[in-house]
Amino acid sequence: MRRIIPQWKKLRTRLLFSFFVFLLLPYAVLGLYQITVISRSVIMEQSIETEKADILQISFHVGEYINSIKAVGKDIYFDEDIRQYFTNTYADISESMNSYKELVQPRLSQYLNIKPDITGITIITPKDGIYKNGTEISELSQGTDEWGIYIKTTENPYTCYWLFDTDSSGQQIISMYRLLYSNHYILGLLKISFKTEKLLDLIREQQLDNEVFVISPENIIVSSTQADMIGEPESSMEFNVMRSSNMIDSQVLAVNGVKKLTVTSMFSSNNIFPEHWLIIKTIPEEGILSVINQTRDFQIIIFLSASMLVIISMIIISNNLSNRVTKIVNVMNKVQEGDFNVSVDSQGNDEIAFLSGSFNNMVKRLNELINEVYHLRLMQKEIQLKNREAELYALQRQINPHFLFNTLEAVLAGIKENPDEASEIIQLLAKGFRNMIKRNDDVICLKEELAYIKDYLTVIKYRMKEKLDWYIDIPDELLNVKIPVFTIQPLVENAIYHGISMKKGNGTLRITAKHIENTMTVLIEDDGIGISSETLLDIQASLEKNPEQTDERHIGLRNVYDRIRLFYGEDSSFKIHSNYGNGVQISINVILKDIINSD
Repeated sequence: MRRIIPQWKKLRTRLLFSFFVFLLLPYAVLGLYQITVISRSVIMEQSIETEKADILQISFHVGEYINSIKAVGKDIYFDEDIRQYFTNTYADISESMNSYKELVQPRLSQYLNIKPDITGITIITPKDGIYKNGTEISELSQGTDEWGIYIKTTENPYTCYWLFDTDSSGQQIISMYRLLYSNHYILGLLKISFKTEKLLDLIREQQLDNEVFVISPENIIVSSTQADMIGEPESSMEFNVMRSSNMIDSQVLAVNGVKKLTVTSMFSSNNIFPEHWLIIKTIPEEGILSVINQTRDFQIIIFLSASMLVIISMIIISNNLSNRVTKIVNVMNKVQEGDFNVSVDSQGNDEIAFLSGSFNNMVKRLNELINEVYHLRLMQKEIQLKNREAELYALQRQINPHFLFNTLEAVLAGIKENPDEASEIIQLLAKGFRNMIKRNDDVICLKEELAYIKDYLTVIKYRMKEKLDWYIDIPDELLNVKIPVFTIQPLVENAIYHGISMKKGNGTLRITAKHIENTMTVLIEDDGIGISSETLLDIQASLEKNPEQTDERHIGLRNVYDRIRLFYGEDSSFKIHSNYGNGVQISINVILKDIINSD
């Protein structure tokens, strides 16, 4: 029997190494990643959302103002006095001028008073015989500046056109042009002009390095925080904006070697005949990310301080745990060598102290069981002997130092991550040991056997993690059926250690039962590596041999097989089905007769 000699320094080194590799190193990488990447990403994302909200507000105000200019044009379009002036026929220019002063001039003056931002309203008409003063009413003819616009408006009569211009005083203005109709008769071209300064007022409140551009549907920069760009075509900008069908979009562009966040908002002032206005805002990326530079040093200091505290705490905890576990393992070595007159110091009130006390009781009980089995071989019936052997076999498997040592290592590793779960596992171990050493009955209810199996599977799953899944489905009417103690547990253990643990990937264990008339069938199935045909034949032959000739490798299966035959009689059956690579199915069929009892 191989002696396990773990040294406390070696265990502590493993704990610290595991801590560095599985906790501190990922924590360090995650911390640096958070500082260098996530912070940048979060700040950039927050900045983008902030700038999108800002540009939406700018778009709203610009659109609201544009629509107010269009509303004036709409009022003029439907003004009956103005229509009447253009549809009347006049005998001479004097009559036309008097009608102009009566019908047109007061109405236009009224609109100018209502909207003082407007610098001028002009109706450019091709109609002859009316008074044209060149200010409110002017001539429309081929060769004039407005003739090209007039042709465009006749092609799209419900669309407005926006052009950048300067007035006679050199003031920068924006002019809206739209066609005037009356009963499908063209009255002329309406021109409404306003200062670009008004749009600039709506966008000028920006940070020093931010730039905003307002681009008309004709792709002309009609307003900008960069004064020298007003009146220039969009193509004259230092960067190209990828237009999107989205109402608002963002992208990072390089402008003269400087990365800038560019946010664009496209809106239409006409839902039926869209006139796409574009608002562009640029923000230097360096300004957005400056907050990272301000907080990076502080984050690194906090990270390093927290890491040092964790390291110091881990060293102290690992020293304490490794010393106490080493004492347990040293005693386990003596038990493995056959010395059962040993005990572990169980002082304290934590989980390890509780486990030490349970271990002491278990060793004492194991010593008693060994003597009891020896006497039972001489004095008791074969069924009692088989049940005690089964209990001894299960205890020996559970006290196996390899099993306990590996489980304790998993518990120690889990203390750092989930101390509550680790505490629960230690309690389940102790509970299992306590239940076994207190059990004196040779027969138990099926639900008691399943309760122990569930605790056992919980401990095993803690070690195997996602590699093991298990399901138990037993009808309520079978839970009180009496069975020999440790009938199903050895089969579960075999399925895990010889099947699921040996396969690649995850495995599933299923325990099911059904009741047809007076027959109970219990199935223990796994999807592990299965049993080869040669090994299966060897197992089946071993079950048929004389008990004294049974191969030690199959003693667990033989023990279950014999006790089922002894307890339920020759009508019972114990069958093993397997194809190598497709798992194992063990079926137990018994005649219940009067065995079902109620509590």
